[in-house]
Amino acid sequence: MKYGLTLFPQYLSDAWWFCTGALGVALAPLILGQLSRNVLRRALVVLLITLGMYLLLPLTGGHIYVPLHSGETWSFVELSGTEHNYPGAPLPEAPLWFGHAIVPIGALLFALAAGSVRFRSLSRAAGVHLLLIAGQFLLMAIVWLFGDDRYILPLIPPAVALVTWSASQFHWKAWTAGLLGFALISGVGERDHLRYNDALWSAVAYLQDEGAPAREIDGGWEINGWLQYAHPENAAHDANGNVRVNWVNERTVDTRFRLAKAPQAGWTVQKTFPYTRWASRSGAIYVLTH
Repeated sequence: MKYGLTLFPQYLSDAWWFCTGALGVALAPLILGQLSRNVLRRALVVLLITLGMYLLLPLTGGHIYVPLHSGETWSFVELSGTEHNYPGAPLPEAPLWFGHAIVPIGALLFALAAGSVRFRSLSRAAGVHLLLIAGQFLLMAIVWLFGDDRYILPLIPPAVALVTWSASQFHWKAWTAGLLGFALISGVGERDHLRYNDALWSAVAYLQDEGAPAREIDGGWEINGWLQYAHPENAAHDANGNVRVNWVNERTVDTRFRLAKAPQAGWTVQKTFPYTRWASRSGAIYVLTH
């Protein structure tokens, strides 16, 4: 709390940019269904506030959040956001223009979402609910650094309720088009993730069929976390009996096998499990031994 209050201006700035990006993108289909002149006028006010927050960045020390960047749960090039938990090839990177484009787009979408809310039309109960959400958010901003898109999830249901509650008119065709666009992106991303995940766990199954014990498999955060950390009887232990699991609480546990996204020096490729993607680069999971 001590440091949270001291750094509150920075945290609040970070929270603002986090919401403009992550929440703005998440509400895009609803926003497309409610565009009107009144919404645009109110959105202009929010955009001016965003401009003010941008000009205050040198004073607050805040950072501009880039939604859908590489390594996020939902990213432009990898929907599942799991590749950074495994050794080997670097993460797929979004094009250089992406960050410069998605930040203003997210800010615009957030402004339109905020502009679509008619606060005077809210009932007293809805107004109290909104104040409680805002208060909760401010408390979170004091003690928490926003930087992972998963943290926006608790705000999405009340934001959807506020936006739909305030709708004076609804353009079903625009809303349907936006929703179908989201469904298409989600479907392709899910398909790509399942192909990657299938290759990963097929490599684990192959080693298990070969008789490799779980503690001898270094499979990255997900694999190690499930096979060893969640089942400590399968993990290595230190002199005090504490579990030692690579990618979870250690990085120096020696293992016989490793799963990686590319060959590595000092390791021999025993088998590969390729996967194909539609929206990003394809590759393979390499079973390495030494």
